Amino acid sequence: MFKLFFWNIIGRFLNQIITILVSIVLTRILSPSEFGLIGIAISIIGFSSIFLDLGFKSAIIQNQEIDEEQLSAVFYLNLCVGFLLFGIGIFSANIVQNYYNIEHLAEVIKALSFLFLINAFALVPSSLLAKKLAFKSITFVNSFSAIVSGILAIILALYGFGIWSLIIQSIVMQIIQVIGYQYYIRWIPTKVSSFSSLKKMWNFGIFMFLSSVLDGLFSRLDVFIIGKIFPVSQLGFYTRAQTLDSFVKQYSSGTLVSVIFPFLSKYQSDEALIKREYIYYLHIVSLVSIYLTGLLYLISKPLFIILFTEKWVISGDFFSIMALSGFVYPISALMVNILSVRGNSKDFFKLEVLKKIIILPVFLIGFWNGIEQFLYYMVVVFWLILPLNAYFVQREIGIKTWNQLKVITQYILIGFSICLIILVLHSFLKIENQILLLFIHSTIFTSTYLSAHYILKTEGFMILFQKITSWLSARKTI
Repeated sequence: MFKLFFWNIIGRFLNQIITILVSIVLTRILSPSEFGLIGIAISIIGFSSIFLDLGFKSAIIQNQEIDEEQLSAVFYLNLCVGFLLFGIGIFSANIVQNYYNIEHLAEVIKALSFLFLINAFALVPSSLLAKKLAFKSITFVNSFSAIVSGILAIILALYGFGIWSLIIQSIVMQIIQVIGYQYYIRWIPTKVSSFSSLKKMWNFGIFMFLSSVLDGLFSRLDVFIIGKIFPVSQLGFYTRAQTLDSFVKQYSSGTLVSVIFPFLSKYQSDEALIKREYIYYLHIVSLVSIYLTGLLYLISKPLFIILFTEKWVISGDFFSIMALSGFVYPISALMVNILSVRGNSKDFFKLEVLKKIIILPVFLIGFWNGIEQFLYYMVVVFWLILPLNAYFVQREIGIKTWNQLKVITQYILIGFSICLIILVLHSFLKIENQILLLFIHSTIFTSTYLSAHYILKTEGFMILFQKITSWLSARKTI
């Protein structure tokens, strides 16, 4: 499975590099208000896209006995929903613009609504590629689409297209991905005699779908609220910080979970194997995510100033707070996917409901004293949610909550202790040069973090060290 993980992370890395390069160019050209506009539009489209999936992607991957008629039924249903969402997007765009009172918002929503139609063709092919563990093909398609659409976006931005550079980039990227997935999977829908074949898949998918709706709403509720009660420029600062905050999630959770879910779904009845693999990757994801959390927290302000100029320093402040809980999301994602691997979508949904009940008060009162206070509240809540996720894993596969938290805690103590030492040193040195500050913080933290894990022989570090050593040895013999 490590090779699958390798190909997945390479693909996501290339995509992120292109995204960051495009983002740097556009951030230097666009204003915070323009980023606020695109931020609210993408959040609305992103939430609506959940209804395009309806939980069937997880069901396709998880179900080991799916047939052609079921796949075709999913495709046709998905296509109908895509056209429906496209129509809703077009006709509701002006209503949304009037609600937020943001100029040009309707135009952007209408343009992005075309993504519903495009993505309707992608669900089944992409699900089948993931089910077959064809991550090398997925990596090539996603990387190629990111490079082509990214270059196009940069050219358009330099020629003054502004926000439309991002819109066109999104549309072109999705079109290339649909074509690429279809090229590798070569799947064509057949005639469907009845949609009743979807009933079994829906029994699993309904709870995954409801969980996605809850998660999608709450993950974007901050943007919806900020867009309504704060100036659009503040939303621009916030969404700019949020974009980089997703960096740790993309590598620590998205990469691992997209591999481990289809892989373990093939062995869902083998509880001993799932236990072993879960603890194995809990060590790895804790090591990587806490490293990224500490690093991004230390370099947040100089990073924003260097990449995006002084006008985005407020985003750097927001991002530094977001980073404090950055590691929780990937670890939690690994935990909750154990439930979906085992086909326990009901408990998956129950867990999502409980987490949202805990988070809801933060959205109700968290913004009273500004965005920063809300972010600090969210840090506390995310930390509290981690033991809850671990408890549900205990219920599913029998690994005690405390044993899971012990694995995570050792990495937290190492990472946060090093961060504290560096912050104390910084208070004495008072370095003003932002490039030098970024270099010193990142170098000291990385070297100290790796050295500490090497000395303590932590399991996550030793796993990665052995894998990398073996890979390098194999390369030398070629």
